[in-house]
Amino acid sequence: MLILTRREGESIMLTREGLEPIEVKVLRVDGAQVKLGIDAPETVNIARHELLSKSGENGLALNHPQCYKDPNY
Repeated sequence: MLILTRREGESIMLTREGLEPIEVKVLRVDGAQVKLGIDAPETVNIARHELLSKSGENGLALNHPQCYKDPNY
């Protein structure tokens, strides 16, 4: 596991040759809670780990009702 330190407003990029990059940005840190923004192609499924554990699915699409896509980011 790679461990990185990022501050509010900073991001990391996930890249793979031939594919669009995915940006993970720290939007806000409030005590022990961290709000992340994920900018990824719509074909990438994104889900919280606990949702995958319950459903056994491969992820939820960004437009899934349990996901929120903020138009400001």
